[in-house]
Amino acid sequence: AGLIFFVTNGGSDVPEAGECRNLDYAAATEFVDETEPVDCAEPHTLYTFHVATDVKAYNDNEAAGAACFTRLETGLGLHPETLARTAYIVSWYWPSEATWNDGDRYVRCDVGVTVQGAPMIDLPEDPVPDPFPADLRACIDSKIDKVVRCGTTHDYIVVDTFEMTGDTYPEQSETNVQGLGGCPTDATMFKAPFRTAWMAGSRLGLCAKYDVES
Repeated sequence: AGLIFFVTNGGSDVPEAGECRNLDYAAATEFVDETEPVDCAEPHTLYTFHVATDVKAYNDNEAAGAACFTRLETGLGLHPETLARTAYIVSWYWPSEATWNDGDRYVRCDVGVTVQGAPMIDLPEDPVPDPFPADLRACIDSKIDKVVRCGTTHDYIVVDTFEMTGDTYPEQSETNVQGLGGCPTDATMFKAPFRTAWMAGSRLGLCAKYDVES
């Protein structure tokens, strides 16, 4: 829910929206990804919802993030507020600099479920199934202070979002102040977007309440 990895793709073929890839956590956090897409009916951990070709400068991650986030609704069918309440994480992938200089100038926008150090999970063939699986919703494990999917150990469940203000990434104390003013009264934990999501323009904080059934 907001964590973004910047990964470069060393392949020469321009990817397409609707493709799937099957990467483990280690591969997904490398700077070069040379894997080919796989059939989305087969096990896969990433889904491409948009390929941006209007980013002008190589490695301009602010522009790349904005290009991906602005296509969430049309490319994936999810409002940013809805996405924030899932365990899906937006990632974008550059081609190699040599490929970029050869004219294949694109940024690949993917979603997957990535928690630092944890195994990635297989996504459903339809990335936005109806009803959306409860175990793919966003929860928080306060013991490790991370957003996780609700199908894993957690003690808080994300119930809403709130729009944060300010240009500088907030400290937790400021997040708490803004969360108290923007979240439902049953929410007692507040999280700012991850720093990379903030850099991409996201100001959606998370409102979470204690999950009595966890």
